[in-house]
Amino acid sequence: MKIRIELRKRIFLNFILVITMFGILGALLGAALINRHTLQEAQTRVSLDLRSAWSVLQGELEKMRLAVRVLRTGQRVARAFAEPEAMASRASLEAVRRECGFDFLSLTDRQGRVIVRSLEPYNTGDYLFNDFFVNRALNGQSVGGFELLGPQRLRAEGADLEERAFIVFEPTPKAKPRAKEYEPSGMVAVAAAPVKNHQGALNGSLYAGILLNRNHALLDRIRSVVFEDNQYDGRDLGRVTIFLWDCRIATNVVKENGTRAIGTRVSGDVYDRVLENNQHWYDRAFMVNDWYLSAYDPIHDIENKTIGILYVGVLAKRYDDLKQKLWNLSITISCGVAFFVMVVGLFFCPAVERTA
Repeated sequence: MKIRIELRKRIFLNFILVITMFGILGALLGAALINRHTLQEAQTRVSLDLRSAWSVLQGELEKMRLAVRVLRTGQRVARAFAEPEAMASRASLEAVRRECGFDFLSLTDRQGRVIVRSLEPYNTGDYLFNDFFVNRALNGQSVGGFELLGPQRLRAEGADLEERAFIVFEPTPKAKPRAKEYEPSGMVAVAAAPVKNHQGALNGSLYAGILLNRNHALLDRIRSVVFEDNQYDGRDLGRVTIFLWDCRIATNVVKENGTRAIGTRVSGDVYDRVLENNQHWYDRAFMVNDWYLSAYDPIHDIENKTIGILYVGVLAKRYDDLKQKLWNLSITISCGVAFFVMVVGLFFCPAVERTA
């Protein structure tokens, strides 16, 4: 009798040992698979979101290029070339600028001298032949792209462009030290096209631009298109930011006080990889008060020089919660299987005992 009890106990303990070993192995394998597939899903999602953000941004640039190409053949531009000093010419061009949503719209003659601007105080007379876009237009090409304009050029274009572009840096953990404490330049999306008379001779160029600094409406529109204004757990699912070099100039990342995080700067790791080495950067990053699965892409000017970064981030909590649910499901299944095998083991032991 004692031998039978020992045998039964030994068999049952062996079952427990086998169940435990397979349970631990299954848990480790399940955790590895869950982590890998969740990470792949997150990386794929943020990569597609970044492409979508680029599509919206490039779409805005393409619309501006098309608008400039259409405008150059219109009567209002022809009238402005015929009477550049007339107030009606400026007013007509200003109305076009507002209709198209441009921040500036100007005309140059064939030497690159500005003859009409559509923003007060309507500065004219400066030469822009060395401006890449104007130069290309005067050589017969329609071009569009991104460009950095200094404070003097922004002041010349008029209105409050210089003021809107000026950004003071905010203290940012892990950011690289910089000699300056502010950013006076503006990043602009620009389109330019040649303007010709009825005989096909070159009159000059027409160029238009949109200032990206503090252009939160554009960033919110990109977020609406990419993330469809979806929220998770009461927070926005996605964030979009444009950096001029390493400084946030337009964003829907919000600080704890409810203001947009303008002037905060990118971390040193992203700085080295994206700005210095012109590479993409994908990783998990902490933004103000939440973790985000982040993607950073360099922004190039028309000469292919890196001038900034386009950032897209997806709330990491969504994938952390998904991972937790899958883990809980895996543990529940493992425990259920273990319990079933133990019950089978309890019935199996007496059968072995009778056989013995």
